[in-house]
Amino acid sequence: GMALFCLLESLVGEARFQPFLRAYFEHFGGKTVTSEGMRDFFLEHFRKQAGTDPEVARVMDGPVAELDWERLFTAPGMPDYLPQCDAAPLEEARKLAERWAAAATSGDASALAAFAPKDVEGWSTTKLIALLDALLDDSEDG
Repeated sequence: GMALFCLLESLVGEARFQPFLRAYFEHFGGKTVTSEGMRDFFLEHFRKQAGTDPEVARVMDGPVAELDWERLFTAPGMPDYLPQCDAAPLEEARKLAERWAAAATSGDASALAAFAPKDVEGWSTTKLIALLDALLDDSEDG
């Protein structure tokens, strides 16, 4: 599922895909959705946009029209498209957790006071969870 959503995002672009995701969750939130229902919603959403956005029209008539949806839904094994994975954000979270843990064990109150909300401003949920996981891993109870 995630690989398919990443593939679709790569075709239409992140700026266009984010509003689609919002609409998708508003429409299907709390409901069961089939693969075909997701596909139909995606196609309907972007067909509407294609009427006013030439780039979306190009993508819908080209790469999206060429998708083999049946293969995407039913082919065994790993998907043909795998999103790039960048570990740098997670590494940044781990390093902040290490600095925080070192400051906490240093006994120097000013070391902890140096941390501020701006340290994590704009971080994704995944990155924040990685920070919290790293902090828990470093704790006695972790």
